[in-house]
Amino acid sequence: MQKRVLIIGLVLGAVVLTTTIVQYRFQYYDLALEVMLGVFAVIFAALGFWAAHAWIERGIAKEAHSLAGTSTSIEASAAHKAALTPKEIEVLMCIAEGLTTKQISEKLFVSANTIKTHTSSIFSKLNVSRRTEAVRKAMEIGLLIPKITQMGDA
Repeated sequence: MQKRVLIIGLVLGAVVLTTTIVQYRFQYYDLALEVMLGVFAVIFAALGFWAAHAWIERGIAKEAHSLAGTSTSIEASAAHKAALTPKEIEVLMCIAEGLTTKQISEKLFVSANTIKTHTSSIFSKLNVSRRTEAVRKAMEIGLLIPKITQMGDA
């Protein structure tokens, strides 16, 4: 808190100093009014950007802190625990497409037993027991992005 007060005080002091210098130059060197207004515009634009950045950062930090005990953090830890291998994610994407074990094995050029092993590993890591549950859970924790189809696409 004291650091913030000090920073605000220094910024306001700089603004006062700048306005005094600009006023001095305006009076003694006959600078145009547009120059003085331009200097003020730059100063206040910079202050606005700084304040917005500070408020956004503070808002994001508060939001993250308020979500610390919610299901979002639980899902994030589940995603961390899931830690699927690239091959398991590839198998999961095929499962999401609705492919059978045989079709997945042909597509990925591996045996059906390998696909079954990957599938059981996916189920274990996502703590599910069915293919549909695995796809739903993967979408919930952000491992898969739902595919949006247009009318007429099948």
